[in-house]
Amino acid sequence: AAGAVVLGDVPEFSTAVGIPAHVVKRAGAKVAQSVDLDQVHIPDPVENELKAIRERILVLEEKVKKAKKSAEDAKKLGLVHSIGQITSQNSDKFYTIC
Repeated sequence: AAGAVVLGDVPEFSTAVGIPAHVVKRAGAKVAQSVDLDQVHIPDPVENELKAIRERILVLEEKVKKAKKSAEDAKKLGLVHSIGQITSQNSDKFYTIC
């Protein structure tokens, strides 16, 4: 087991590899892996977080759209007398209902 870090006994006629070492062959036959050693097909936490943020933005945009529609409907019915628009420094638009 050259280069492997062996922390315990390795059975006879076995090949151990890795850090820490694990048995990959016994008597010349491959041993089924009890641990998933795939380091290529793992989830990307950044991609997962960006996906969650995108989904949240879509939900919030839909809520804003519904709120604007409700405010416009209320104005048409005479329940409010004005809907103001305020633009922030970063060009986001905010609506006030009076």
